[in-house]
Amino acid sequence: MFCILFTTAVNKKYKEMGERKLDKIKNNALVKKVGFNRLVLFCVLLLMYITFAILSPTFLNYNRILSALNYAYFLGFLALGVTFVIATGGIDFSIGPVMFCSALIAGYLLTKSGVPLILALLISILTGAAFGCLNGYLVAYWNLPSFITSMASMMLAKGIGS
Repeated sequence: MFCILFTTAVNKKYKEMGERKLDKIKNNALVKKVGFNRLVLFCVLLLMYITFAILSPTFLNYNRILSALNYAYFLGFLALGVTFVIATGGIDFSIGPVMFCSALIAGYLLTKSGVPLILALLISILTGAAFGCLNGYLVAYWNLPSFITSMASMMLAKGIGS
């Protein structure tokens, strides 16, 4: 019984010390300016990068970095668009299917219909914008939950894309 009480008291003391140190870190001027979560995320990413660079000699290869950026650039554009939806308290599940639907429409127009590349890309962008405007209109003016509208437009985009 004494061991349990002693352990509990020691754990409480160390927890309080840890909270004080964490508060001291959070009150740092740099941490306040950048943000604690961003700083922790950056440190974890840096630690992972260093670990993989040590474990694999080809990890720092220029072609590997270029390949990763070539694969991930469109995810950044998608994340940028969804940021505004999430910042307003909504959610959008339809972003992936709408992207594929827009790409399929552009590809079809380019290969089967003989539409010029610039026009096919413009139609692809307009298709994505139309889905976004439809979702925004239904959420803002009809007061439908963003969950329902994004699920409906996701099904619509999957239907059009197939």
